[in-house]
Amino acid sequence: MCVVNNKIINKLINSFIKDGKKLLSEKKFKFILYELKRLYGKKYFLVLISAIENLIPVLKLKNKKKAGIQYKVPCSLKDDEGLSYALKWFRVAVRERKELKLEVRIVNELIDAYNKKGNAMKKKSYVYELATSNRNFIKFLR
Repeated sequence: MCVVNNKIINKLINSFIKDGKKLLSEKKFKFILYELKRLYGKKYFLVLISAIENLIPVLKLKNKKKAGIQYKVPCSLKDDEGLSYALKWFRVAVRERKELKLEVRIVNELIDAYNKKGNAMKKKSYVYELATSNRNFIKFLR
């Protein structure tokens, strides 16, 4: 009973499965789609996809040890790897929100991600700032 046949959406649904109950996760996702449709009208699906795509990072930090010192070296990401980082940050940001129902927290975090605000976007920008400030450590990747 998959709601939408899209890789990003399926990974989003699977990331909120609890105790192996995928059907419950899909029901919650249907509520999320309904709320987004109520708020944004016909472009609700584009809002959902672009909110997740806004969270996908370009760079990651890799720990490299050189002469007994740990350096955080920036490296590029593959598409799937970036999506998994984005969904991980999204899950953490949703769980930190104060609303009572999980569905409401997910909808509000999606809206924040679409508007390029929220905790998940802060995490993405923090990692990007660290990567740009540590770009002179790229020589340690060899």
